[in-house]
Amino acid sequence: MPWFRVDDKLHDHRKARRAGKAAMGVWALAGSWAADNLTNGFVPASVLPRWGNAKDAAQLVAADLWSACEQDGEKGWLFHDWPEYQPTREEVEAERKATRERLRKWRENRRGNASGNGVTDGVANGASNAAPFPSLPDPVPSTSAQKRATRIPDDWKPTPEDVIWQREAGISDLLARRELPKFCDYWRAKAKDATKINWSLTWRNWLRTALEREPKAAASVPRYDGNGGW
Repeated sequence: MPWFRVDDKLHDHRKARRAGKAAMGVWALAGSWAADNLTNGFVPASVLPRWGNAKDAAQLVAADLWSACEQDGEKGWLFHDWPEYQPTREEVEAERKATRERLRKWRENRRGNASGNGVTDGVANGASNAAPFPSLPDPVPSTSAQKRATRIPDDWKPTPEDVIWQREAGISDLLARRELPKFCDYWRAKAKDATKINWSLTWRNWLRTALEREPKAAASVPRYDGNGGW
């Protein structure tokens, strides 16, 4: 189960004060929903009425906590800097895969021990061979806890995976080339809140925002059809 993390200083953060109590309630519930559904911080407009309304969303956008966006043809909002503070879909799925693999190995080991001792009921020498009772999960996934936030490297550039994502998302190479120096200069010039855990995901969010500012450009960009063509 992924966790939606909330900083213990949120109660007095200037963005929270600016958004207001009602909108922050929507922010918290929507964050829980996004973590549960592994959307990497995307909140579709269709689910907003569960907790609030368009006014709440506008307050969160004005407070720089959300940004309006569209994903796969669905309008909604994106949490600012989700990958920097929350476990991403990729991290959660990797953690779940690792857990399944550990459980598989434990079961194989259990079967091997039972077979070697001639035991079939999972109990030998008065000791149970059952799996240990699970403890409460760590609210910080191990894959994220091992990472440290850093400033953007002097020679940073998008990875090949970033370029593939960009093109499949329908973002032109022209737009990406134009935004890259802006992106690097912006983060190198910042003195505060300039460290990130994952610069690739920060870059992808930057491109999404850049595309939102250019509706005409977005309409003219060829879309990847999923079969190797545009």
